[in-house]
Amino acid sequence: MFVVENNQEELNAKLVVSDLAGKIISTSMLENKQINEVNLQYLENGVYLIEVSSKNNTEYSKIIIAK
Repeated sequence: MFVVENNQEELNAKLVVSDLAGKIISTSMLENKQINEVNLQYLENGVYLIEVSSKNNTEYSKIIIAK
């Protein structure tokens, strides 16, 4: 699981998971709540980029999947 924490009052954000080559693996909308859990169990071992973009902000994270 990957957890996205919302520090804003309202969150209308899109979450994009891509590999290091830039290929988009999945796209989803985050719910308007304080903590969103995103299931990434289907991903194979590797390094992935997470992009969370809202109206006023875009944040990036890198995650490593090792099973």
